[in-house]
Amino acid sequence: NYERALGSFKRSLDAFESTGDELGKAASLQNIGVICEELGDYRKALEAYEKSMDILEALGHKNYMAYVFHSLGVVYEDLGDYQKSLTFYKKGLKLDEELGNKEVLAYSLRGLGGIYEHLGDYEKALKSYKESLTIEKEDRKSVV
Repeated sequence: NYERALGSFKRSLDAFESTGDELGKAASLQNIGVICEELGDYRKALEAYEKSMDILEALGHKNYMAYVFHSLGVVYEDLGDYQKSLTFYKKGLKLDEELGNKEVLAYSLRGLGGIYEHLGDYEKALKSYKESLTIEKEDRKSVV
């Protein structure tokens, strides 16, 4: 139940605010954004993601920033603002590459491919999809 989950994340946000746990606040806001997005409330999702990003930038926590950039890309894609979505996917992709976060890198490349497809740039879309697939195959081999 998304409404119950949203209530739980809001309570966790309050708890983190009362203890001064900035990273906990950022994580709670990210989760609130995800739930709001699932409920179709994109304005509230964007607001939560942006607040989370402000905290993460202040903390310099690049790993979580990559996730939030990706989430912003998804929301703007859902809203049909493909240029903004592209900007956020690229920001997340840059951090994913810098951090060597292969799992999220593959996910970001797949999202980027979808945006290029929406924009009619099928060559870039195909390139992004192929890169994503290559990373996912390599990642599976390293686990087995």
